[in-house]
Amino acid sequence: MPPGYGVELSVLHDEGNANRSLDDVVERSGLPWYPKVWPHVVKEKPLKTTTGTTFEEEEIRGITELAHLRIPEAEKKQKWRKKEIQRILNSQNSIKKE
Repeated sequence: MPPGYGVELSVLHDEGNANRSLDDVVERSGLPWYPKVWPHVVKEKPLKTTTGTTFEEEEIRGITELAHLRIPEAEKKQKWRKKEIQRILNSQNSIKKE
Protein backbone atom coordinates (compact mmCIF):
# COMPACT_ATOMS: atom_id res chain seq x y z
CA MET A 1 0.00 0.00 0.00
CA PRO A 2 1.59 3.30 -0.99
CA PRO A 3 2.37 5.74 1.82
CA GLY A 4 1.51 9.40 1.64
CA TYR A 5 -1.43 11.46 0.60
CA GLY A 6 -3.67 9.49 -1.76
CA VAL A 7 -7.13 8.20 -2.54
CA GLU A 8 -6.89 4.46 -1.73
CA LEU A 9 -10.12 3.50 0.04
CA SER A 10 -8.61 1.28 2.73
CA VAL A 11 -6.19 4.07 3.70
CA LEU A 12 -8.95 6.68 3.73
CA HIS A 13 -10.91 4.37 6.03
CA ASP A 14 -7.88 3.93 8.33
CA GLU A 15 -4.68 5.92 7.73
CA GLY A 16 -2.77 3.22 9.63
CA ASN A 17 -3.13 1.01 6.55
CA ALA A 18 -0.67 3.14 4.57
CA ASN A 19 2.69 1.53 3.84
CA ARG A 20 1.43 -1.99 4.64
CA SER A 21 1.08 -5.02 2.42
CA LEU A 22 -2.42 -5.83 1.17
CA ASP A 23 -2.43 -8.98 3.32
CA ASP A 24 -1.48 -6.88 6.36
CA VAL A 25 -4.31 -4.43 5.65
CA VAL A 26 -6.84 -7.28 5.53
CA GLU A 27 -5.45 -8.97 8.63
CA ARG A 28 -5.21 -5.72 10.60
CA SER A 29 -8.70 -4.46 9.78
CA GLY A 30 -10.46 -7.82 9.73
CA LEU A 31 -12.19 -6.74 6.51
CA PRO A 32 -11.61 -8.17 3.04
CA TRP A 33 -10.54 -4.91 1.38
CA TYR A 34 -8.67 -7.01 -1.14
CA PRO A 35 -10.64 -10.27 -1.51
CA LYS A 36 -8.86 -13.32 -2.83
CA VAL A 37 -9.31 -13.97 -6.50
CA TRP A 38 -9.24 -17.70 -5.73
CA PRO A 39 -10.91 -18.11 -2.31
CA HIS A 40 -10.39 -21.21 -0.22
CA VAL A 41 -11.38 -24.28 -2.21
CA VAL A 42 -13.43 -26.77 -0.21
CA LYS A 43 -12.16 -30.28 -0.96
CA GLU A 44 -14.23 -32.48 1.34
CA LYS A 45 -16.07 -30.32 3.86
CA PRO A 46 -15.98 -26.65 4.82
CA LEU A 47 -13.22 -25.72 7.24
CA LYS A 48 -14.54 -24.47 10.57
CA THR A 49 -13.16 -21.50 12.48
CA THR A 50 -12.87 -21.31 16.25
CA THR A 51 -16.29 -19.63 16.34
CA GLY A 52 -17.96 -22.57 14.58
CA THR A 53 -18.68 -20.74 11.35
CA THR A 54 -16.90 -21.67 8.16
CA PHE A 55 -14.19 -19.51 6.62
CA GLU A 56 -16.49 -19.02 3.65
CA GLU A 57 -19.29 -17.69 5.88
CA GLU A 58 -16.90 -15.30 7.59
CA GLU A 59 -15.57 -14.13 4.23
CA ILE A 60 -19.12 -13.48 2.94
CA ARG A 61 -20.00 -11.58 6.13
CA GLY A 62 -16.82 -9.51 5.81
CA ILE A 63 -17.48 -8.72 2.15
CA THR A 64 -21.06 -7.69 3.02
CA GLU A 65 -19.82 -5.30 5.74
CA LEU A 66 -17.18 -3.95 3.41
CA ALA A 67 -19.61 -3.38 0.53
CA HIS A 68 -22.41 -1.79 2.51
CA LEU A 69 -20.57 0.12 5.24
CA ARG A 70 -16.83 0.63 4.83
CA ILE A 71 -16.52 1.30 1.09
CA PRO A 72 -19.34 3.91 1.00
CA GLU A 73 -17.72 5.75 3.95
CA ALA A 74 -14.30 5.67 2.30
CA GLU A 75 -15.73 6.72 -1.09
CA LYS A 76 -17.07 9.93 0.47
CA LYS A 77 -13.59 10.71 1.76
CA GLN A 78 -12.11 9.73 -1.63
CA LYS A 79 -14.38 12.18 -3.49
CA TRP A 80 -13.37 14.99 -1.13
CA ARG A 81 -9.67 14.03 -1.40
CA LYS A 82 -9.77 14.03 -5.22
CA LYS A 83 -11.34 17.51 -5.24
CA GLU A 84 -8.69 18.73 -2.82
CA ILE A 85 -5.89 17.27 -4.95
CA GLN A 86 -7.40 18.87 -8.06
CA ARG A 87 -7.49 22.28 -6.32
CA ILE A 88 -3.83 21.90 -5.35
CA LEU A 89 -2.86 20.93 -8.89
CA ASN A 90 -4.84 23.82 -10.37
CA SER A 91 -3.21 26.32 -8.02
CA GLN A 92 0.26 25.00 -8.92
CA ASN A 93 -0.55 25.24 -12.63
CA SER A 94 -1.68 28.86 -12.25
CA ILE A 95 1.55 29.71 -10.40
CA LYS A 96 3.63 28.16 -13.21
CA LYS A 97 1.77 30.22 -15.84
CA GLU A 98 2.57 33.50 -14.04
